[in-house]
Amino acid sequence: MSFQDPQWIIAIANSIVAAGLLLVVVQVWYSARGLKLAKQSFVNAVKQLELNREALDKTAEQVSLAQKAFIDSHDLERRKKAIILLKDWSRFIYEAGTGAKSFAEKLDFKKSELLWIEESFEIDTKQKGYLEQTVPAIGQVAVNAEGKIALSSSQVSILRKQVVSYLNLLETILSARRHNVADPDMLKEQFGNLVVPREGKHLLTHFRAIAGGVEAFPSIELFVKEIEDEKGACLPSKAKLGQVG
Repeated sequence: MSFQDPQWIIAIANSIVAAGLLLVVVQVWYSARGLKLAKQSFVNAVKQLELNREALDKTAEQVSLAQKAFIDSHDLERRKKAIILLKDWSRFIYEAGTGAKSFAEKLDFKKSELLWIEESFEIDTKQKGYLEQTVPAIGQVAVNAEGKIALSSSQVSILRKQVVSYLNLLETILSARRHNVADPDMLKEQFGNLVVPREGKHLLTHFRAIAGGVEAFPSIELFVKEIEDEKGACLPSKAKLGQVG
């Protein structure tokens, strides 16, 4: 048979077409298989992402619970610290009283200076009995040669010591509040009544200024300003721990 025979040419052409079709079928089959594998890979990836998301959600929940536990624990410790400080304050008030502080708070600037440097000065007759009753350590308040009531330098020294002790302890407590070591709301509730603008109670303004003001008692200074800004005229009275007025 000659290669130029039409039947032979047709046979060869049919073979080529068949081979082409077979190649196309094979390619389609591999493509379909590839798509199936790709689809399965995509599904697996989605499932893995879901698992990862669930794991992240659980981790976030655990972190949130741990954070809440930490905050609750910290709040509890701050409340405990506030209670300890209030006990210290109550003990101090029981032992020393507030007579010296209340007396000093009514002094003008000049007499506050004399109190600071422990120099003798005269007092109002009404204050004699009050001091003898509320500050027993000073003893009897004598009448001087001019018939005036005066405190001796030793008596002034006793008063100054009690006033400074009062302020130092209060500064310690309010410092714990300012630095968030102790519960700020509990301490504010107990000590807010020390500052009553309408009654002229500003926590020994003259004496603190002479002692150094904000440098000597920074926490008291900030606390007084805070309460004064809030109260303006007045606020409802708050529960007291002991006699802190």
